[in-house]
Amino acid sequence: MRFVWALLAALYALLAIYVGYLFITAATGEHLTQKGLLLQAAPFLGGLGLILFAIPLLWNCVALVVRRPSAPPG
Repeated sequence: MRFVWALLAALYALLAIYVGYLFITAATGEHLTQKGLLLQAAPFLGGLGLILFAIPLLWNCVALVVRRPSAPPG
């Protein structure tokens, strides 16, 4: 069952990274570049935040799959 949770969490993290990438590319695109730095900052920082918060989730997914199951108490 932990493999299913790790797969779902990895999918969630990869989608978050993709959305963060889309935010960053939209912030550095031609449309917002013409409008100024203040309008570029929110999507750029939001995308960067999504990517940075998804990296530890991916790390935990890998650790969950690689780690051996613990012995039952008792």
